[in-house]
Amino acid sequence: MIPGFRNIQLRRRPLDEEGEFITIMWFDSLDAVKQFAGQEYEKAVVLEKARSLLKRYDQASQHYEVK
Repeated sequence: MIPGFRNIQLRRRPLDEEGEFITIMWFDSLDAVKQFAGQEYEKAVVLEKARSLLKRYDQASQHYEVK
């Protein structure tokens, strides 16, 4: 269990000969994100198994506050 983690959503859209995915993770706070991702929390967390399946992926993550 990841403290402060609420939910994860995976979205896909077709693009020409490829598909594009976006992962949306919901956390209670930015502190919870930092606990999950570490001090370099703006760097994307992509597991090695996922890296082997992807042609490319973003190196950075984006964080938004929902009010």
